Amino acid sequence: MKKHALWPALSRWIVALVFIFSGFVKGVDPWGTAIKLGEYLRAFSMDWLVGAQFALSILLSVTEMTIGLCLLFRVRERGAARLALLFMGFFTVLTLVLALWNPVADCGCFGDAVKLTNWQTFYKNILLSAFALLLWRGVRHERHGHDRQRSIVENSMVFFFLLFSSGVGIYSMRHLPLVDFLPFKVGANIPAQLASAGGDVTTTLVYRIPRGTIRCAGNTSIPGSRNECRPVVPPSPIFPFSIRTATMRRRCSLRLAKSF
Repeated sequence: MKKHALWPALSRWIVALVFIFSGFVKGVDPWGTAIKLGEYLRAFSMDWLVGAQFALSILLSVTEMTIGLCLLFRVRERGAARLALLFMGFFTVLTLVLALWNPVADCGCFGDAVKLTNWQTFYKNILLSAFALLLWRGVRHERHGHDRQRSIVENSMVFFFLLFSSGVGIYSMRHLPLVDFLPFKVGANIPAQLASAGGDVTTTLVYRIPRGTIRCAGNTSIPGSRNECRPVVPPSPIFPFSIRTATMRRRCSLRLAKSF
């Protein structure tokens, strides 16, 4: 590989993998992403958009994953590189604001998988923006000519990427996450997790009856719920509960959310 082509190729892999990972960890935890977006909207006095925070969380994860997959498989590469550069430009400025004024303590860019401070996130975005710029400079003059068959194949692949990315978020919203990065995931030792957290944990019980109505109990607002959560009295880090139904046909799905 020629030296002038090495950096664009390396940049493509780095930007693609980071975008895919970032979008995936947001997609598998749409509730957490929506709550984090709500914090952003309130911090910047955009409360009128809080009602759309769940839709925005799905849109954000789908956008990141689709851009990453397009770059990885070199599908609509010029357009994906341009979007990646614009994306990084916007979020680099945003994370600089977060680092200077700290309106939101944790950016949430990698969900619960990787926790970064606002300054660490800003430095990461500076580096990633440099790779995105190198990538864009390397592909901006590429021309493939008008190939109808190639265009059909690439458009079909973009559609598949969008479908796959949306499916990750929708599945994780309706069921348990495909990969759970939360400390209280299935199979976790709750007493051990509480001990490591120092006992400073609040809980929110979210349940959905068969007709889709969302209810919750705790001290956190759940995106999509009709009512604000009411505080559990007396407050308890983990409270015992059981749900019984008259028949096995009527079941509730449970999720235990945490906040530190």
